[in-house]
Amino acid sequence: MRSIYRSVIAGLLLLIVSVSFVVQAQTNGVQVQCPGGPTIENGVEVVINMRSGFTYTATAIGMNGFDPVLAVYDASGTVLCNDDDSEAASYSASLPTTGFVPASGTSAQMPFFNGGSGFADISLVVGGYNNLPGEFILVLEGMAVTSADGTGEGSGDPFSVHMTPNMQASGVPVTAYMISVTNALDPLMKVMDDNNEVVTVTNSGDWVACDDAGNNSLCWGQSQDLSNSYVSRTQGRQLPGGPLDAMMTLPWDSLGIAPGDEGYVTWRMSSSGNSTFGDYLVVFHMGTGDTGNSGTTSPPVSSDGLLRQWASDASGSSQYGESSWSFVQAAGAPDTNACGDFTTAWASATSTGKDTITLEYSQAVYPTQVNIYETYNPGSIVRVELMNTETGATVNVPASADPPGNTECPGVFTVDISGSETLVNAVTIYLDQTIGGNWNEIDAVELVGRPASGGSTGGNTPPPATQPPPAIGMTAPGVQVQCPGGPTIENGVEVVINMRTGFTYTATAIGLNGFDPILAVYDNSGTVLCNDDDPDATSYSASLPTTGFVPASGTSAQMPFFNGGSGFADISLVVGGYNNLPGEFILVLEGMAVTSADGTGEGSGDPFSVHMTPNMQASGVPVTAYMISVTSALDPLMKVMDDNNNVVTLDNGNWLACDDAGNNSLCWGQSQDLSNSYVSRTQGRQLPGGPLDAMMTLPWDYLGIAPGDEGYVTWRMSSSGNNTFGDYLVVFHMGTSAGGPLGQTNANHRLTPHPFS
Repeated sequence: MRSIYRSVIAGLLLLIVSVSFVVQAQTNGVQVQCPGGPTIENGVEVVINMRSGFTYTATAIGMNGFDPVLAVYDASGTVLCNDDDSEAASYSASLPTTGFVPASGTSAQMPFFNGGSGFADISLVVGGYNNLPGEFILVLEGMAVTSADGTGEGSGDPFSVHMTPNMQASGVPVTAYMISVTNALDPLMKVMDDNNEVVTVTNSGDWVACDDAGNNSLCWGQSQDLSNSYVSRTQGRQLPGGPLDAMMTLPWDSLGIAPGDEGYVTWRMSSSGNSTFGDYLVVFHMGTGDTGNSGTTSPPVSSDGLLRQWASDASGSSQYGESSWSFVQAAGAPDTNACGDFTTAWASATSTGKDTITLEYSQAVYPTQVNIYETYNPGSIVRVELMNTETGATVNVPASADPPGNTECPGVFTVDISGSETLVNAVTIYLDQTIGGNWNEIDAVELVGRPASGGSTGGNTPPPATQPPPAIGMTAPGVQVQCPGGPTIENGVEVVINMRTGFTYTATAIGLNGFDPILAVYDNSGTVLCNDDDPDATSYSASLPTTGFVPASGTSAQMPFFNGGSGFADISLVVGGYNNLPGEFILVLEGMAVTSADGTGEGSGDPFSVHMTPNMQASGVPVTAYMISVTSALDPLMKVMDDNNNVVTLDNGNWLACDDAGNNSLCWGQSQDLSNSYVSRTQGRQLPGGPLDAMMTLPWDYLGIAPGDEGYVTWRMSSSGNNTFGDYLVVFHMGTSAGGPLGQTNANHRLTPHPFS
């Protein structure tokens, strides 16, 4: 769910840039007529004051299916447009505000050159194909900080964003990133006023600027260290972010722009202390929406005359954090699909507090229903109250308590309201968490009612709320491991490795979406080692097709292990949740190699057997395996084996295998070229994926395992043609439901590994 920020800046909308006659500001955005093509009507405009003799490249990449159209024009009225550019099709990114943005054939790109004798204003406009709304990033390449930029606070390249009503209607706050191409440059971005001075924060006098993202003393607003981010560049390259790079998000409520109004915000891109120089690129993360004639977005009214709204703002008595578990996590649509203590839901400051949370909505209605999405310990809501924040009128809702055992986790507590003649635009929920003795976390609240134009409710009750994804079973059994002197893992996910002698492998478990993994490693002798929150794992991150960007976390677990015996040994790795909570994770395995000693038959290669248990199926996360080469000499091949150590074959005779991910003729199932992916490794290194690497996802419905049943699936990791050799790593993307009281799978019980047809 999109965060809503509360910081306030005075005087940010100050720099107004004159624009050419080819562009008009409309209620839905900037309009550009493409020569011999479509008219962009919902455009988002960025104006660049471009230096002479430089070539810049602009690339627009849509998110969540948005198809961008890109226009570039200058002061002479020359307009160029582009859509679905082949050079842009390989571009991807992973940034804090976007997560992983996959490559897309609908991306647009335009290189442009300033051949004049001085600086020139160039406008870039991004709109939606057929003027549909959506979200995108605009990547700008070719800029540099040079000694000719000067040394005053007004130095640096200017980038002016035209803040139009369609952008505000999209709900996407504008975020700017400045990422250095060379190690010599320490980027600095500054927001400027109409006197070309840096805007200062009211009271403190600090600059509205960012030097090192993630450092609160050097960067205004909410930001994150960009070391785990990247952006694609021309010529198939990727540019990783670094700890000195800059980012800034400008929430709409900080800008103070009334719906329907517009203006410009200008950043200058320079360097810290004006003392470092080099190339850089800029990324803008923005959106375009449909404002209608009034310049404001109205939620849709369904065919039964009812308006369903998610909250646009949230406040209350307390919150656990400023971002994670904050009030704003309860605004917007639900995004927490499992029962557990996830950062994407609101939690109060203490686990047994008597608290309130108030949700506000963009349009007042005559209420008919409130749907409260609860994702952790339901049972502490004691009453619900509705109000009109403009008039102060309130509606007390009788019998609106949610006692323990009434609502599943995760689940929706529905409060029906009949006969109300009061327009309301806010819901207040009262909780007494001494009842349950733990946090009662709320992910979203839906207000349903008839808009003012539709009259009062007349006692009608709407249909029930759209149900969230099925609740993750609290009793689905997993692998159980007793950690020496520590907790018992009850919802474990097991991977068995047949490990070669003399090798050291390293296993690292990284949680997704707030999941805190515990890692256990044990052998046939019964020796068990466990790890949680390992400092050597805190820098690990990844970006993979099935996960998107997985940020580094202090809760990651890691365990190196060595086979000092005289032959191969079975080693079991088990990942469970802290307090046996459910969640999703990746397991990174390092230290393996394809060697000439592996043989040449179809049964050659290192075996990795995944124990397919009911808790994994209950999580809903299909198992995905990745094999990524460490050396360019190795061309990975992964194969699913049967119990005779033959590769499973399909009805058409093809192997159930993957050579080059993304190549449908060489890789079974749905896969994606791994060239835009990466995984962290030991010693602070990152391993990029490549076009020859392999991946495979096994959907649960393909495996045909009945709920409650279990078994093993075995992959063998080798090389294409058994004729290339080198080191590689393996990543498994998996999930687990919560542990429970049912009879658990005994971790010491071995099943014969076999796949399911």
